[in-house]
Amino acid sequence: MSLDLLDAVCWILGIRGHVPHDGNFGGGGGRNQPSLVSGQSRLVWLVAGIAAVIALVSLTLWAAVWLVLKLL
Repeated sequence: MSLDLLDAVCWILGIRGHVPHDGNFGGGGGRNQPSLVSGQSRLVWLVAGIAAVIALVSLTLWAAVWLVLKLL
C-alpha cells in the first residue's frame, strides 16, 4: 500500500494531526487537544474503517479476476 493511499484513507476516516510532519512537534506546553471522537464512537469509526478496507480489498480482487477473465 503506497503512502499516498494510506494518507487518503486516514484523511477519509478523520485520523489526522497525530503524527507531526517535518519534525514540527509544536511545543504545546503539555496541553492536550480534545479528541473529536471518544468512547463508543471511536469503536464505530474503527468498525467503519475496517469495513471500508475490506470492501476496497474485495473490490480490487473482483476487478483483478474480472480483468483476467476478459483477457483470456
